[in-house]
Amino acid sequence: YSDAADKYVWALDYRSRALLGLGRFDEVLAIRIAAAAEPEEGSPNVSQVINLAGLYVELGRPQDALKTLDRLPSGSGTITPYGRLAAESARGQALAQLGDKAGVEASVKVAREHEADAPGTLIAILLAANDLDAAAAVMIRRLENPDQRIEALQALQDFTSSGALPPVAAERHRRYLLLEHRPDVQAAVAMVGRIRR
Repeated sequence: YSDAADKYVWALDYRSRALLGLGRFDEVLAIRIAAAAEPEEGSPNVSQVINLAGLYVELGRPQDALKTLDRLPSGSGTITPYGRLAAESARGQALAQLGDKAGVEASVKVAREHEADAPGTLIAILLAANDLDAAAAVMIRRLENPDQRIEALQALQDFTSSGALPPVAAERHRRYLLLEHRPDVQAAVAMVGRIRR
C-alpha cells in the first residue's frame, strides 16, 4: 500500500484500543510505546506520545506520563489545539495522582481558557482531582449551552462496557457516575434531554 508508512501507526493505535477493551494492558502498553516511537506522516509522533501518556495515567503511573509528555515538541505550530488540550488533560490527571494541587490548578486554568478546543478536558481534570462540585458546574454549563449540549449529553450516556478498565480509568468511571447522578446534573439533563443505559 502506498500509504502504509503513514497509516501503520494508526493501525497500531486501533489494535491497542481493541486490546484495551479486552483488559490486556501489558500488550496495550507495549504497542503504544512502539507507536509513539514511529513517525507520524514524516514528523515526530505527537498523537501517539499523547496517547501513551494517557495510558500511563490510566495505569496509575503519573511519573511516566509526565516524562512521556516531556517528549512533545514545544513549538506552538507543531501540535493542534485539540492535541495541546489532550496533553494538558494527561498532565493535569497525572498531577492529581501525585497530589500536586498547584500543578492541577495550572492545568485547570489552561483547560478553562481553551475549553472550546476540547470540551471534555476540563471535566476529566476536575474528576481526577475529585472536585465533583466544579465538574458538575462545568457539566451543567455545557448542558445549558446549545453548542455544547449534544457532546455533554453523549458524555453522560451509560454505554455497555467490557468491564476491563485500568485502575485509574475504573475510578474515573465511578466518579463520572457520581457526577451523572447528582440532583443538580440530573435536573439540568431533564431540561434538555435524557440519559439511556
